[in-house]
Amino acid sequence: MKQQDSKNLRMKTGVSRLWLGVAALVGAATAYLGDPQRGGARREAAVRRASNATKSVTERVGRWRNVVSARLSRAEEGKLPQQVTVPTHPGGATEAKPPPTSVPKPEARAETKKPEA
Repeated sequence: MKQQDSKNLRMKTGVSRLWLGVAALVGAATAYLGDPQRGGARREAAVRRASNATKSVTERVGRWRNVVSARLSRAEEGKLPQQVTVPTHPGGATEAKPPPTSVPKPEARAETKKPEA
């Protein structure tokens, strides 16, 4: 019984240490950004970085949209790049079986034998 008690005590101290660490991180972030003299500049820099990241993501998405739309319009015109042909039956491979159905066929149900009383 003593071993179980010491295990529970270690677990409880580990959890409380975790919360102590979380509280320390929150306190450090609050002190860093809440500093009256330099906190405003730090907050502005953080907002500027976040907005720049957002702008770069939107620009990247716009570029991808342009690339995709250009490829789609080229496909509509019939000017697709050369495609690689894949053989339908590679040497030595067997055909895949269709996946089993979850509902048995009506013929299968009719074939089952009922126990005689």
